[in-house]
Amino acid sequence: MKLTNFADMQDEFMTRVSQAVYCIMATVDPQNRPRTRVMHPIWAGSTGWVISWPGSHKAQHLAHNRQVSLAYLHDKAK
Repeated sequence: MKLTNFADMQDEFMTRVSQAVYCIMATVDPQNRPRTRVMHPIWAGSTGWVISWPGSHKAQHLAHNRQVSLAYLHDKAK
């Protein structure tokens, strides 16, 4: 099934990410090498927040290429 509108999957997405404790974020560095890191997203409604500082590897990678890939992990203990 191809989705063309976020609203078509928003309820399911919000259910899943609100249960997620960790998120794996993949970026691409200036030499076009992939890099992943484990992050703890904080959700405010449909907006997810993560924290970094301007000189971090993550910020440098995002300055080079703003595209990311995210994988959310659900804490089964909760």
